[in-house]
Amino acid sequence: MNSIKIALCQMNVVDNKEKNIEKAIQMIKESKEQGADLAVLPEMFNCPYENEKFIEYAEELENSQTLKEIAKIAKEENIHVLAGSIPELERDDENETESIYNTAVFFDNDGKQLGKHRKMHLFDIDVKGKIYFKES
Repeated sequence: MNSIKIALCQMNVVDNKEKNIEKAIQMIKESKEQGADLAVLPEMFNCPYENEKFIEYAEELENSQTLKEIAKIAKEENIHVLAGSIPELERDDENETESIYNTAVFFDNDGKQLGKHRKMHLFDIDVKGKIYFKES
């Protein structure tokens, strides 16, 4: 029977995209060194989990600094990577609108994007006097 070794990467995300990308790359390298075939990065690994930061850090997938770096390291390290998620910016020039999605992207070990998934069930919470967050 064949087996696959999966590395689940958890990181402390900071308010600095470049530092978060560097940390993700480091974790992917460490995953490969430990024999992983697939590294899985956390949700919103390149930005703080805050609505305002989603807007600030959002990237179009086709021109994403974050995803270019992840694709490059996947190829260099010969490892599959599930890029947990990033805030994806989608522009509709025809209607002059912009939307932001919580999007995960999957790369093969040659750095090729195999697919993406936009989060469907968004997180909302409102506990009076304690916490309020509306991802939707």
